[in-house]
Amino acid sequence: MVKRKLMRMTTMVVVMLGILNPLPVWAALQAHVDRNPVAEDESFTLTLESSSDVNGSPDLSALRQDFEVQGQGKSSSIVIDNGAMTRKTQWQISLMAKHSGQLRIPSISVGGEQSQSLTITVTPANQAQAA
Repeated sequence: MVKRKLMRMTTMVVVMLGILNPLPVWAALQAHVDRNPVAEDESFTLTLESSSDVNGSPDLSALRQDFEVQGQGKSSSIVIDNGAMTRKTQWQISLMAKHSGQLRIPSISVGGEQSQSLTITVTPANQAQAA
């Protein structure tokens, strides 16, 4: 009987700690593109989004092998809903592929957080015009 009570209390403590201490996965840096596929001569936007307080700028050096970085912007927002505060920081990066094919957008780091890698299909410029 005492063991059951102790087990229930331990389970409740573990659950409460999980609720009060969000997992790092929830604050992970998310990455997505505005469209896929794209043509070789078209720019597209890569968006990085974080729900934690991240300092710094994205390290875009790994992108330069397959992509031309045409520009970038940053936006931040704070929403307070029923007393709960949510932060969101987004980086919008305008990219253009240097060649066609299945290209990998590598993992990008910002202030200690890492995004997932993405694969994008880039069609030759003349195929896009024919379509």
